[in-house]
Amino acid sequence: MEHLFDRSKPFYPYIVNYYCSLHGFSELMARKLGKEIQELKKQAGPSFDQNWSEISKDLGLSKQSTKWILNGDFQTTKLIYDFDLKSLRDNRTFKIDAEEISALVFDDSDLVVPKLPKASEVLLLSCFEEVRESHDMKDELWNFFYHCRNAAAHGGYFNIETNNKRFPAKWSSFEITHKLNKTRLIHNDIEGGFLGYYDPIIFLNEIEKKYFDSNKKSH
Repeated sequence: MEHLFDRSKPFYPYIVNYYCSLHGFSELMARKLGKEIQELKKQAGPSFDQNWSEISKDLGLSKQSTKWILNGDFQTTKLIYDFDLKSLRDNRTFKIDAEEISALVFDDSDLVVPKLPKASEVLLLSCFEEVRESHDMKDELWNFFYHCRNAAAHGGYFNIETNNKRFPAKWSSFEITHKLNKTRLIHNDIEGGFLGYYDPIIFLNEIEKKYFDSNKKSH
């Protein structure tokens, strides 16, 4: 895995939780999708295999998953533990049915998928708050972090007031200026956006190395 994070540094647990959130979404979507495809295969009979190449491309499925489905080997992950959430108000646990959640994710994907960038926004916001006392207002990389944090806190859109002086704000080939005001922080297929889902990981990895390297002085 690229961009490994040091367990002793502040971002590591947030990054792991971020991976879990996005992978969990993919897993839940796959549970329902796999079953739907298997049912379609039963109903279509021999014609299914003839049309499967185009179907799999439209769905964006990997070659491995395509092979599993065609061979009838598709299986969902068996849950070891019950998915229970505790309410302290009601003093009881509530059972969450993974199959029901999977159906909601699949059937209401038009509502759910556009909100996936929230995971990236929460990651950037949480990591900034974890280390905000280490800020360096003269550093363009930290100013970039600051503006990403603010965008995450304002519904996922840059909110750059005209009197904001936290500039320059640069990271690699990316630069945040007043022109980005009201632009989405994390890209989605409907509105576009500034960063992709993996960019926060690369960025936070660089922040960790610059500010929290034990061999360097802290800012």
